[in-house]
Amino acid sequence: MAKLRTYPAKPWPRSRGWLIPSGPNANCTPLGYSIAHRVARDLGTLERPLTSNWGGRVATMIKRFGFKGPLKWCGFQVGVCWIDCNALVPDRFWDCDAWAEHMVPMEHVHPLDLVGSAILYGKPGDLYHIEIITRAELSPDKVIQTAGGNRGYAGAPTNDGAGTFEYPTWRHDIRGIVVPKLAHGMTIVDPFAQPW
Repeated sequence: MAKLRTYPAKPWPRSRGWLIPSGPNANCTPLGYSIAHRVARDLGTLERPLTSNWGGRVATMIKRFGFKGPLKWCGFQVGVCWIDCNALVPDRFWDCDAWAEHMVPMEHVHPLDLVGSAILYGKPGDLYHIEIITRAELSPDKVIQTAGGNRGYAGAPTNDGAGTFEYPTWRHDIRGIVVPKLAHGMTIVDPFAQPW
């Protein structure tokens, strides 16, 4: 049997190291940077039991806004992350359709504004899912990576969603995005100074 051994450890890569919020090589805004780090804190959150739209962190998000029972929670996930970063959210942010009046086509948005934006999926007049863009590279290859709650995974017992996961998105039902705006008089939250 081969022997086990160790090698000298090296410093870990910077968290979300692909994101650069300032300087000549910036690829996102400071607000988008903060939001992308906030949603990363919830990666791996699971419904308990699966397919229940409830349990643990999911229930905490929903109860934070006065609701007492299981609900589809993708809008809560986006809303919580935006609120915790001092970004404005629509009234009834937990309802995907509430974001519609603020939505614009992705191609109308400056590339720096994509990270941290809410991306909405659905059919005309029926938005049924929302997530946060965590990576946006438009060239040489288009790569849009998103993170969101109430999302399924390969091999899941349901297509309805089960937790908070992050994947590249190649969906064909993207309806548009909403770019975050900082609430008046508020400052951008430093993601490394937060206990989230």
